[in-house]
Amino acid sequence: MANQQSLEKARESSRYLLRRQDFHGEDLSNADLSGAYLYGADLSYCDLTNTNLSCANLMYADLGHANLMGANLNGAKLKFTRMNGAIMPDGKSID
Repeated sequence: MANQQSLEKARESSRYLLRRQDFHGEDLSNADLSGAYLYGADLSYCDLTNTNLSCANLMYADLGHANLMGANLNGAKLKFTRMNGAIMPDGKSID
């Protein structure tokens, strides 16, 4: 619940400052996180179905085993992002 509150507070700011936040296992489906600063965030096992992550900074984030079906990753910074076991937008899993 605290993570949902931090997400709501971030939405109120001009830029999503969610650096190193722990969202492990959260349901963030259909969220608009475009341009979010998620550097080093733990998004492992999250449901990110249909989430807009365009232009988000996901460097060093953990997306292990996350469901990214239908997610928009256009322009997202994915350098050094952990994605093993994640279900990608095309429906294939990264092993």
